[in-house]
Amino acid sequence: MPPEIFLDELSANLIETSKYQDFPEGTLGAIQYLSKQHLSKLKGTIEKDLLQNEIASMRAAEDAIIKGFANFLSDGGVRIVLTKKEKMENIDFLIEPISYLYILRNKYNPEELKKLDVLQSKKDTPEYILSIDFKKNPETQAYFIRNIHIHNKQ
Repeated sequence: MPPEIFLDELSANLIETSKYQDFPEGTLGAIQYLSKQHLSKLKGTIEKDLLQNEIASMRAAEDAIIKGFANFLSDGGVRIVLTKKEKMENIDFLIEPISYLYILRNKYNPEELKKLDVLQSKKDTPEYILSIDFKKNPETQAYFIRNIHIHNKQ
């Protein structure tokens, strides 16, 4: 298998692993790592600026999620049953940044992308759980998102 195809097919399993060389840990670092191949192919500074802006948007989304779940950081994560009330009242302001990172994280995993409808729907979907895991960097004491999942409640 050519290395380009292999990199394109990497998805959630890679993102949940540890720190990547020269990239931060967690979802953001994995997305940056997977984007590195595209960055090297870019010819103009405008295209490079676009990718840098995209990375800044990723950081902003991750920061919003971490701030929104600040009370759960020390627990290592949060599990939310995706009821209508939760989606409309409690995490409504976090749906957009979570969706954004979830789309980037599962770019090459169409089966996972289908689950995004569950999160974004205003319908009651108590059979699904949103799971976000956090990790603390021991050197900087900063939290980051380790992974994001939407799965059936079992």
